[in-house]
Amino acid sequence: MITIKIRHTTTYRFHKPVSLWPHRLMLRPRESRDLRLISSSVMVTPAAVVTWAHDVFGNAVATATFQTMSTHVVIDSAAGEETFKLDPGALVAYPATSLHSVAEVTRGVRLAAVGWARSFIRDAARRELLFDLDSARKFFEEVGSQGIYEVDF
Repeated sequence: MITIKIRHTTTYRFHKPVSLWPHRLMLRPRESRDLRLISSSVMVTPAAVVTWAHDVFGNAVATATFQTMSTHVVIDSAAGEETFKLDPGALVAYPATSLHSVAEVTRGVRLAAVGWARSFIRDAARRELLFDLDSARKFFEEVGSQGIYEVDF
């Protein structure tokens, strides 16, 4: 099993107190058959009402609604352990910036091949957009067009 612990902190600072509009937070990985989120937490300063929903792609989206003016905002997110077990011969790929750990081999032998891939799309924003479009295409292939879906931009 592979275990990944994710911690992310975002801090905004302002020169004077400002009114804060609702913030949409996409901080949790999308769960799947191979990836199960065991725990997660979001701490927001100043205090905010945090509500959760899922978008049309299955992403967990939090909305932080602030009640007071502030000179700063801190969003601290921790996703507990995400653990999954791959079938023999399967591949796991993740960004080089991702921290991970691999469980100790208690029986048998682990054979591993390590490699690097370079994208043909140099611009990171374009790569992300293409990924999002492909994810949406796959989602709608799976669910078909039976339902009506609200898209929030």
